[in-house]
Amino acid sequence: MAGALGDIGTHAHHLGRYVTGLEVEALCGELTTFVPGRRLEDDASLLVRWGGGVRGTLTVSQVAAGEENGLALRVFGSEGSIAWRHDDAETLWLRTPDGRARARRRGHGWISPAAAGASRVPPGHPEGFIEGFANLYRNVIRTIGALNEGRRPDEADLDFPTVRDGARGVHFLERAVESGRRGAWVDARYEPPGPGEATS
Repeated sequence: MAGALGDIGTHAHHLGRYVTGLEVEALCGELTTFVPGRRLEDDASLLVRWGGGVRGTLTVSQVAAGEENGLALRVFGSEGSIAWRHDDAETLWLRTPDGRARARRRGHGWISPAAAGASRVPPGHPEGFIEGFANLYRNVIRTIGALNEGRRPDEADLDFPTVRDGARGVHFLERAVESGRRGAWVDARYEPPGPGEATS
């Protein structure tokens, strides 16, 4: 179904949705296979139309020589922008139209309660990749525990991917592959099935 998009693009898609709160409405993709013998694409470039008139690009590649893990997100707005990179996960860059750039790092008093709850070590000590998964597992266990006890789960504990997030990711991949095959924009809005309906 999808190569580089399935391996890498799903992470970028979910990261964009999670950070902005927006859903993909349409996309136009070019999927290419550069390595002879590969059956699925190893490089993809997408133009993306998000909700609210927001436009974006998504680029993934398994043939970018010398790159290790270049997952990055940049969001631009009328009052400034944010930038984050997986290889410097401790830092969020804030930039304003007047050219000022500020680095915001994990573990300081300015972070939100949700971010503070996901930090396990004090500033200056690198937070590990595995701790991100530990936070998800902790939230799932707390949510299951609350439901088993007949309690409403704490809102902060509900911060983990769901089956519907997975379905959105698969839908995104299907639309991207279709766009690449057709060489055209495709509708990428996801309508979750109602109760009792099968997912596709």
